[in-house]
Amino acid sequence: LGNDLVFCSDKRSDVLMSYQDADNNPLTNLYLAEQKKPGRFEVPRLLAKELTTFLFEGPCTFSRDGKTFYFTRTIDVSSKYSNKQRKDTRFGIFSAELVNGQWTNLNQFAFNSATYNTGYPCLTDDGKQLYFCSDAPGGSGGFDIYVANLENGRWGKPENLGPVVNTSKNEVFPFFHRDGRLYFASRGHKQSADLDIFF
Repeated sequence: LGNDLVFCSDKRSDVLMSYQDADNNPLTNLYLAEQKKPGRFEVPRLLAKELTTFLFEGPCTFSRDGKTFYFTRTIDVSSKYSNKQRKDTRFGIFSAELVNGQWTNLNQFAFNSATYNTGYPCLTDDGKQLYFCSDAPGGSGGFDIYVANLENGRWGKPENLGPVVNTSKNEVFPFFHRDGRLYFASRGHKQSADLDIFF
């Protein structure tokens, strides 16, 4: 975000209770570290208290002007789950706009679903395409990478990137560079480690 660093972390917060997923793993929140000098950052703080929930906020992407961002979040953030996120809880993509220094106008991505996960968004530099991951039915298996095109101010029907990119394993964390390369992590493509990076 400008010269600052936005990241997600499961570090404990002084202002939030500690919550876990159904497997007792800590959940992540979004943080901002302001850069005061090249390579030197201030102590991280929550990116936006107005958007932080007691469950999961994860990977995000910003528009070029920094006034709109898309981020991954638990869809159902009601308080009925105590300090656990149930295994049947899904995550989706949300967007927000920066107005007078506050993140507001929270909206769900139209492709979100209560029956599958959607997340890890990456907005292209021109703001006309949104790459993301989903384990929606009909994919290659695990998480696949999709792209949605901006059409008349709305995101069109997502398209699966197909077998050149997607395998029966997980493809996640897409990043589209302005030079035309799509970088992503995968457990497929005949590699033997856990997640490797491909383009």
